[in-house]
Amino acid sequence: STLMRSSAASDVYKRQVLNVVAPVGTALKAGDVILILEAMKMENDIVAPCDGTVASVADKGTSVNTDDVLATLS
Repeated sequence: STLMRSSAASDVYKRQVLNVVAPVGTALKAGDVILILEAMKMENDIVAPCDGTVASVADKGTSVNTDDVLATLS
């Protein structure tokens, strides 16, 4: 399985999952958006690094720290 982790440069800024685009069970191609992460008032698309099916994904509204797992693909 493949993990997507938060990799923001600093933990001083609040980051949270703004929207889940691909819920568990969604088949994705590399580059498809999984979720939208808000950081420093900017929206960032978190995309699939490879083809797969969403096995887990962080809930909308979840606060995110550096290295937190945002989603897994199988």
